[in-house]
Amino acid sequence: MKRITTLLISLLLIGMLVVGGAHAKIVTEQFLKNPSFDSGGGNWSVARYHDYQGYYVGCVFQNGEAYFWTHSHYGEGVEYAYAYIYQYLTLPDINSTLIKSATLSMKYYNSLYSQSLRIYLDISGTKQYFPTTRGKWEIGTMNITSFVKKYVGKRVEVKAGWSSGWASGHFYIDWVYLNITYNKQSSSGGSGGWWGGGGWSGGGGSWSGGGGSWWGGGSSWHGGGGFFGILGGWFGHTGAVNQTYVEYEVERMQELLSITGGIIISILWVNVAVNYFSSDPDKKKKAKEKSLNAFVGTIIVAIAVLGAMWIIAGWLVGAW
Repeated sequence: MKRITTLLISLLLIGMLVVGGAHAKIVTEQFLKNPSFDSGGGNWSVARYHDYQGYYVGCVFQNGEAYFWTHSHYGEGVEYAYAYIYQYLTLPDINSTLIKSATLSMKYYNSLYSQSLRIYLDISGTKQYFPTTRGKWEIGTMNITSFVKKYVGKRVEVKAGWSSGWASGHFYIDWVYLNITYNKQSSSGGSGGWWGGGGWSGGGGSWSGGGGSWWGGGSSWHGGGGFFGILGGWFGHTGAVNQTYVEYEVERMQELLSITGGIIISILWVNVAVNYFSSDPDKKKKAKEKSLNAFVGTIIVAIAVLGAMWIIAGWLVGAW
């Protein structure tokens, strides 16, 4: 009995070390090159209105800004004016289940006299328009979480600019950012995990598989989205887009409890499996007798882990 107690305590400590050594750290990274035009127009291209009669929209990069102006004869303004800056990039090849949120944003200043002015951000055809007050710096932000999850690892085009039925004056863009917040796998050794990308012997935040789980993908122990793939996220990442600090800490607790509980359950069944596949008839009989004990033990451990999760979660959010 003393040996068993010592073994269980050791397994608990191992579980804590596993969670501490291979965990997901939430980070936010910006992926556009030269987003605030510190190196002039490097990495950016310009598209603008220009006709053969000398009416056009100009654009230069100066003083850390993209500066647009309209050129017309006799101060008439430019009809059907438009201008935008654009950049091609390849989105990072991040496991989409680890992405929490993604935004495309810009800071702009409108000094145009205009009709039907529309200021916008665009990522490969997904566009959003923003209101404006003339003579005031403003920030427009576009939620592109679903887009980024769908097109991870793909080449996309980002545009920032304006269009108008008629315009005269100036327009400025101070910066354009593409930020992605995600669970970045880290550990004390290897690239993103133990022996792999973000987990034990595998990629994407798991033991032997991808997607934030044991033995498979989809944020669970043994499959997609729940306890053995059924109950919707007992022991894994829920994939919420806006994860608060409390949710993050609860998730770390879940990982600790699930890994520790899994190790204990594995130990319960290892002896049964060894005896069951033995050629000794006595050991086979012994395995059948112990299988019921192992099953009961599995249920007890699972219920204990789930109960502990509820208690810890309630304590953290102040429910009791």
